Amino acid sequence: MGIDLPAMSTSRYDEQQSSQPVCSVCIPTFNGAVTIRETIKSVLSQSIQNIEVIVSDDNSSDETLTRLSEITDNRLRVVRGPATGVAADNWNHCVSLATGTFVKIMGQDDILYQNALEIELASIEDNHGHEIVASFCKRNLISPSGKKLPRVFEVSGKIPSEIKLPEFLPVLVRSG
Repeated sequence: MGIDLPAMSTSRYDEQQSSQPVCSVCIPTFNGAVTIRETIKSVLSQSIQNIEVIVSDDNSSDETLTRLSEITDNRLRVVRGPATGVAADNWNHCVSLATGTFVKIMGQDDILYQNALEIELASIEDNHGHEIVASFCKRNLISPSGKKLPRVFEVSGKIPSEIKLPEFLPVLVRSG
């Protein structure tokens, strides 16, 4: 039983005829059965269709792999993670498999808003002259009971030059 996805309009990023995905969406997971289908559905429903979605499962003991096997989309690749029990190892493993021009890392309990990838990639391309560019779009988190949680932290606009990356990056990662 697969997930039925709505037909999407063509994005300018889909016009790039290439076997390489424009964006790799990396989703490390561990015991994410409650939220993973909704997360994947939000990614596969993006306006950009030339993407790959990599889910690295870190030895889940719940029904995560069963839920993932129900999704039939050739853009989704499910792999076994390193099973070290260290979240960072699974995140690194997941990203190491990416083949896209751009990489987006997201949690197993995030839901992307429609067109989020297209907006983020446009922002990155508009600022390509900078040493480091980070782009964010609004998204919702899903609670373990499957309810959408309110957003409590948002970053918008450009990061001021006086903010140093080593100080900002931990805040950014913790914010989701």
